[in-house]
Amino acid sequence: MPLRRSRPPWRRTGGFRDPRRKIILANTALRERESDKRTAIAGVVAGALRKRGVEVRRADLAAQVGVAALGHAFDAWYNSTSLGLAACLDRAFAELGDLVSPLNDRM
Repeated sequence: MPLRRSRPPWRRTGGFRDPRRKIILANTALRERESDKRTAIAGVVAGALRKRGVEVRRADLAAQVGVAALGHAFDAWYNSTSLGLAACLDRAFAELGDLVSPLNDRM
């Protein structure tokens, strides 16, 4: 299901992507902070999945893969001059689905 399309604040207020990304890439502490944030997000997602009855290992895996796909989408968005974040997220999760669907066919 494609993400709901809306005009997010960063599209209304102009770009913050390039300066932010350059600053983070140039600073080891900020890169570590970004990594810590991704880890925290994965932990929250995994916890929410467990609360919904998903087995612990599967919840952890799904959360880690989801955060990796989110990072992939953000990278694509940062590097795109024409695609919005929602389109990049749709593409990242579609690519993930394409990657795992051959595995599902063999099971």
